[in-house]
Amino acid sequence: MLYCTRQRHDFYYILSIMMNEIYNRKILELAAHIPLVGRLENPMGTATRHSKLCGSMVTVDVDMEGGRVSKFAHEIKACALGQAASSIMARHVIGATGDELRALLSQVKSMLKEQGPPPQAPWDDVAVLEPVRDYKARHASTLLTFEAVVEAVDKIEQSAKSA
Repeated sequence: MLYCTRQRHDFYYILSIMMNEIYNRKILELAAHIPLVGRLENPMGTATRHSKLCGSMVTVDVDMEGGRVSKFAHEIKACALGQAASSIMARHVIGATGDELRALLSQVKSMLKEQGPPPQAPWDDVAVLEPVRDYKARHASTLLTFEAVVEAVDKIEQSAKSA
């Protein structure tokens, strides 16, 4: 019985460390104040991403003019990490090019999966997500918005090339 009690204590101790590291004040503030929530009326590109592991889901709508994002909206049903990532995206995506957004996705993946550095300005807010790298089960929800935006932009650019 003592062994079982010890295991339970260890589990809750590890859980509390994780909660303090990845669900920090800045993450919770970003998750609480997400700009550009909703949908665009007739978006040029839309993408939905879903994490089978945790059930998080993000749908993004994007318009582009002159090769840059001109309008953005999103619906988020995700944990605080997914919400914080979406909040960061919404704060900086207007004016970004497809190449910049693909590079951002690559940098965020590298930061989480390969111990790479966080992106530079204007995306330096992404550094707040750096502690997630130690929790692989949280990578999918953290990456959803970045992946969805790149998918939507790719659709817009492919459509423009075939027109």
